[in-house]
Amino acid sequence: MRKQWISLTLLVLAITGMSFMLMGCDAVISGALVHIQQDDFPGAIKVLNDGIAQSPGNGQYYALLAQCYVSTRQFKEAGPAYEMAIKNWPDKKDSLIKARDHEWALLISSAQKNLKQMAMVAPESVQAYSDNVQKYLNQAVDFAPDKADNYALFGSYYSLSGQSEESKKMFEKAIKMDPNNVKLYHIIGRNAAQVGNLDEAVNYYKKYTELKKDDHEGYLELGKIYMQRKMYPEAVVALTKAADLKKDDFLSFYFLGSAYLQTFKYQEAIQAFTASSVIDPNNKNAWYNLGQAYYSAKDYPRAAENFDKVVKIDNKDLEAWVFVGYLSEKVKDYPKAMEAYKTLVTLKPESAEYWGSLSQVYGKMGMKAEAADAAKKAKELEKR
Repeated sequence: MRKQWISLTLLVLAITGMSFMLMGCDAVISGALVHIQQDDFPGAIKVLNDGIAQSPGNGQYYALLAQCYVSTRQFKEAGPAYEMAIKNWPDKKDSLIKARDHEWALLISSAQKNLKQMAMVAPESVQAYSDNVQKYLNQAVDFAPDKADNYALFGSYYSLSGQSEESKKMFEKAIKMDPNNVKLYHIIGRNAAQVGNLDEAVNYYKKYTELKKDDHEGYLELGKIYMQRKMYPEAVVALTKAADLKKDDFLSFYFLGSAYLQTFKYQEAIQAFTASSVIDPNNKNAWYNLGQAYYSAKDYPRAAENFDKVVKIDNKDLEAWVFVGYLSEKVKDYPKAMEAYKTLVTLKPESAEYWGSLSQVYGKMGMKAEAADAAKKAKELEKR
C-alpha cells in the first residue's frame, strides 16, 4: 500500500511540476509527504487543510489534498478539493481534470462490473453485488454529482432490481442534466439492454440514431435488440443502415444476414454473410451461417462448400461435420460423407446418432460388413 501511494504522490508531483530539486521545499507539501510515506493520510490531510487555511488560493495544496481524500475513499471531500485545485491552478487545469475524471471512471467501471454480475449470478449471490453497485455509485455521485452518467447507471441498477419507477426517474434525470449529450442515449440504451429491459433500450437507441445519424454503432445495437425481440423486419432496416455506414464492420453484416434468414430472404442473407466472410475469413461463424443460407435456398453444393470451410478452420466443430456428412449424402458423394461421419464418431464415440449415420452411408456404398458393425454399435449405445 505504501509503495503504491508513494508512487502516486510522486506522479502527482511530476504532473504538477512540484520538483523539490528544482523549486526548493514547500513546508506544507513536505510535511504532508512525510505523513503519506508513513501511510498516515489523516495526518497529511490535516497538514494540507492547515496550509490551505493560511494560503486559500494554493492549488497545489488542493491537488495533493484531493489525492489524499481519494486514497481514503472520502469522495465527498475529494470532489470539491479537485474543483478548488482546478480553479486555483489554471496552468495544470487539463492534467487535474484528467486525473479527476480518471478516478471517477474507476468508480463507474466498478459499478458496471458489479451490475453485470447481478444479472448473471445465482439469486442467493445477488445481494453482495447489489450492495457493491450502490456503494460505488454513491461514491461516484459524492465525487462528481454533476455527471449525468451516474444517474443513467443508477437507472439500470433500479431496472434490474425491479424498481421500474425509480429507474425511469433516474434515466429522466440523466437526460435532463445533460440533454445535449447525445452519447448519453447510447449509454442508457446499452445499460437498459444489459439488464433485459429491451423496450426501454429500443426507445433510447431510436432516439440516439435520430440525433446521431452517422454512427453505425447505434444502428448496430438497435438492430441487435430488435433481433432479441424477434422484430426481424425492423432489425433488417437498422442493420442495413449500420452496414451502409461502415462497410468493413463484420458484426453489422453478420447480424444483417441473420435477420434476413429469419425473414426467409435467403439471397439477401447470402449477400450479407458473404460480405462478413470477406471481412473476416477466419471467422467460422460467417462461413457456417453462409452455409445455412445456401442450404435454406436449396443450393446444396454451395452450402457444402461453406461447411467445408468451417471444418478447415475448426476440425472439431460437430455441427459443421454433421452438415458436411448430410450434404455429401444429398449430392451422392458417399466417400466424403463416410469420412465426415467417421470423423464424428471419432470426436464423439458415444453418439448413437453418428454411428447410425455412418452405418447408413456404409450401406449406400455397398459395405455391408462395415454397415452392420456400425449399426450394432449404434444399437448398443441406444440401450445405455
